Amino acid sequence: MSERDIDRFAFSAWQRVDDQHPPDAGQPAYRVVYKTLRVVLGEGEIRFPNLVIRFGHGDVERGGVHLGSAVRGRRRGDWYLPESGRLVKEGSSFRYAPDPPLNFEFHGWENTVESVFFVEMILVCESVEPHARIAEGRRKLASLKTLLELQFGSRFLGLLLTEEIGALHADGFWTRSLASDRLANEWSFDVRLVEVKALLAFNEGPFARHIARPQADKSRLSLACDWYWSAIHAEEPVTEYLQLWFVVEVIAMPNTTNIAPIKDRLASEIGGQRADWKLVGNHFGRRGRLVHGQGERDVDDQAVDELRNLVEVLLCLEFGIVDKERFDRLRTAAGLP
Repeated sequence: MSERDIDRFAFSAWQRVDDQHPPDAGQPAYRVVYKTLRVVLGEGEIRFPNLVIRFGHGDVERGGVHLGSAVRGRRRGDWYLPESGRLVKEGSSFRYAPDPPLNFEFHGWENTVESVFFVEMILVCESVEPHARIAEGRRKLASLKTLLELQFGSRFLGLLLTEEIGALHADGFWTRSLASDRLANEWSFDVRLVEVKALLAFNEGPFARHIARPQADKSRLSLACDWYWSAIHAEEPVTEYLQLWFVVEVIAMPNTTNIAPIKDRLASEIGGQRADWKLVGNHFGRRGRLVHGQGERDVDDQAVDELRNLVEVLLCLEFGIVDKERFDRLRTAAGLP
């Protein structure tokens, strides 16, 4: 079942700014600092037009945002103020009486890790949006970090001290941009009821059918669900996308790279003809370009959402769950009436 849109709030600010280094000056950049694990480093700096690498011994400043009493949500970038409430007996029935949280708290913080051997990398980025810049920094520094790992061992980049975005100024000074994740109040959701009889029907229906499957079939679906659950909690969209495609392969392509059986099943169960399910081929092609580095490394939220819905429909079909809303959404994405 889908959720309606609710208000989500975010906080932004700057740290380490002064008259010579004002907010929004300098070049948009990504900064990551590692502490070595008892690896002694000499002082040094390596500069490229878009990258500064510093290593040595000293203090490491870092900062970020605290979201008060909020709890991290299951989806990346989402935090919630959790609601508590009471069940109030009224005659022969009960009423839920919520006690919604009312304070949205955003706190900037700074501290210093003193006297450590460190490796610092500051990369000038093209991305402006915070999450996109973090993803760009991780992606573009992956080869450098892997080379350092292989050359000097796993203790060289031993502990992640900070990962942040900000601006690199002409004199090498770093100003930190604070950009919080999205914060919402649980109270903003509508209240839904799942009755005992619905839970019992689930136990006697989809769950019981799954338990009774042959072991090989059950193992295959368990693997698919493992990849699905990992995907929907992934930190980056491209990771979620690739792991979602793993689900498609486990369910419908266990011994082949042929996507025709997926199209045939969707045509049979959801509607249309094989030729109508071009979106399957689109995702298969994007998966190949992402994996093989054919000019594509990022994926947008729309593509992730569409593939996630495709995967959820395939899982529903496997488990015998009828979800008209999901099915209709997939028909729309495929251009079917």
